[in-house]
Amino acid sequence: MDTRAILGLHCVKCGEEVSREPFTYTCEVCGSNLIFAYDYPYINSCWNKMELHADQDPSMWRYLPILPVHE
Repeated sequence: MDTRAILGLHCVKCGEEVSREPFTYTCEVCGSNLIFAYDYPYINSCWNKMELHADQDPSMWRYLPILPVHE
């Protein structure tokens, strides 16, 4: 995934915004999980529904272009 698509992380409970670096899974304020905040306009400019529809892979890997993992 192009890391420009990730704006940062935020806490699911308290909403605390957290930098991507250093990476952590939990909020330092309340201890809850963090989730990625994506730049959806950027993602839409790089990947679209037609590409998703054309990919017949039934697994989660069809979403690789927008997953926060490296190949």
